[in-house]
Amino acid sequence: MATELTYRLAGASWSLVLEASVVSFLMGQAQRGFRSRERIGQLYSRDLSGPRVVVDAATQLDPRQSSYARVTFDAQRMAAERMTQFERGLHFVGLWHTHPEPDPVPSELDRRLAEDHAGAASDMLAGIVFMIVGNLRSARSLRVWVQESASPSSRLGRRLLPMEQVPVEAAQRG
Repeated sequence: MATELTYRLAGASWSLVLEASVVSFLMGQAQRGFRSRERIGQLYSRDLSGPRVVVDAATQLDPRQSSYARVTFDAQRMAAERMTQFERGLHFVGLWHTHPEPDPVPSELDRRLAEDHAGAASDMLAGIVFMIVGNLRSARSLRVWVQESASPSSRLGRRLLPMEQVPVEAAQRG
């Protein structure tokens, strides 16, 4: 049975917590075998203001096209889902998708996707969570980053910053 997972960003005063049900859902999306296809979805939280941002829900989007190593989606459906979730009291936190390897790293296409979505949210969020689910179906294969959403006029670059998983004992201590 899955337990909640906590991630921290170096130097940040907040942590990201994936509820156990979200961890279980994400692990269930892992690609298994050469016939499996990439999947994609969104992450939501009830409260973005505290020191612990808890991901209460993860959804799966119907892909426009999906293959072993690529997935595309309909941006309008994605936006409609965000509005529906907002009406339910959930706020968009970020995106997740699968990769067919155990230790996933963002491709150049992934980096552009994260940067585009963070840029689109820059008037509301300082960044978005970007998660890749590897194929191990274990916490080790859930990789998390924060994509900064610097405004277009900013001199700062938009960085994709890795979050580190916090051991359960340390997360429980705070």
